Amino acid sequence: MADTPPDSHQLKHVRIEGRRLAGEYGPPRLDMSGVSSGRNRTLHGQRLIQELATSVATARERLTARDAAVSFGRSGLYLEVAGAEGERLPDLTWSNKHIRMGAVRLSATGAEVGAVFVPLESIDFLSEQVRQYTEEDTPKGDPKHKPKIEPLETIRPGTVESLWTDQRPLPAANAQMWWECWTWRDRSENLAKAADWLNLRVSERRLS
Repeated sequence: MADTPPDSHQLKHVRIEGRRLAGEYGPPRLDMSGVSSGRNRTLHGQRLIQELATSVATARERLTARDAAVSFGRSGLYLEVAGAEGERLPDLTWSNKHIRMGAVRLSATGAEVGAVFVPLESIDFLSEQVRQYTEEDTPKGDPKHKPKIEPLETIRPGTVESLWTDQRPLPAANAQMWWECWTWRDRSENLAKAADWLNLRVSERRLS
């Protein structure tokens, strides 16, 4: 009888201690020089404005259904953004507004899909960036915020799947297993507090 294949979520860890190199993370740089998407900027911008408004409304409804006691840190919502097939997603990070680009994965069609955290107090700011792209130009005649906004194909409300970057399917909700969670270094304690509140075991071993 052939051996039963191992559970793809229960494989042994690969040890990398002898091969690791330390370095600060930085988002990939997007080279927009000489690149033109050929879009109708007005139609594209108006569609993104509508998608953003709809996604924010849906995300706000989901926030009201969440147990407020599990919420630690800055209150906000996640949006899921997707780029064109084979193209890089722009880094939708505005540090001064605490808007952060999180998990990025490839869709089945080869498009990059990312999760963007937007604090509640920064929603109007993000909406204004999309409006300015749609209606206003820079002194050189380009749409404002073109490198960040024009490459976006869609904006949707974020879900748990938006944060799942593994190529394997998201496990069932009742699956008992160890999870490896990646978060921003200055927010790791919020993740630990939420896990503790939910009575989940948290390992003391962390990789920074």
